[in-house]
Amino acid sequence: MRHLPLALTLALISGPALAQDAEPPGFFERGLGAIMDQLFGGEEPAPLADALRGMGPVLQDLAAQVDDLRHYHAPERQPNGDILIRRREGAPPPPPLGDTLQPDPDQPQIAL
Repeated sequence: MRHLPLALTLALISGPALAQDAEPPGFFERGLGAIMDQLFGGEEPAPLADALRGMGPVLQDLAAQVDDLRHYHAPERQPNGDILIRRREGAPPPPPLGDTLQPDPDQPQIAL
């Protein structure tokens, strides 16, 4: 009879632990979700809504490319106005570019 309350207690305690997600959404996923909710939540003109829906995959690929902000130093402003965001030494290599971030071969290239 003593084992029944113990077994019942263990069963009730283990329920919430099993229901938890493995990993909460990251900074970019939450921000992207908030932006999309704000953009699509109201009544926008149809052309603007279609354009924003087309931007969704690009923004998701961009968020995946940046991966984790802890892998980067704080932005540095250069005297000429450029802003550099350097990747930290020892950070894993960035993920490969998504399909929407590939360079357009028809556009002129800038010589660096």
